Amino acid sequence: MNPTTIEFIVAGLVSDGGETLQVVGRCGGEMIRVGDRFDAIYRYRRAQSLDDYGAEPIRDVERPASLRVVAISGLDRPLSLLGQGMTGSLTIEGEGVEDVAPGWVLGLRGHATGPRAASAVHGTQGHDGAPRNLPASTPV
Repeated sequence: MNPTTIEFIVAGLVSDGGETLQVVGRCGGEMIRVGDRFDAIYRYRRAQSLDDYGAEPIRDVERPASLRVVAISGLDRPLSLLGQGMTGSLTIEGEGVEDVAPGWVLGLRGHATGPRAASAVHGTQGHDGAPRNLPASTPV
């Protein structure tokens, strides 16, 4: 998991309300907000040796999706965002909810990393409306 890529690691499924699904897990390296979208569901390859734990993770399986966060809960209350590393639950809807399972990750397609990956979901503004600091070589 890259620390600046929007990801949600699914630990369990709480309920299936038909078109929406509530999942419990941990936020990756970028905040997740109500309205954010995930366009992939993937699973990382399991480590085979101690050296694998220090290496960049490799996606073993990746499926396309079009999932939108409709609600966030954490700390026993509704939230507008889930911070880096926080555990909580997301209520999601869209294409691909049937593929979500414990051990899978909600994220972005391919191996996108860095501020550009976050911008693909959040746009080029931070949660306060201020521009994000993007490298000069990053097209917006």
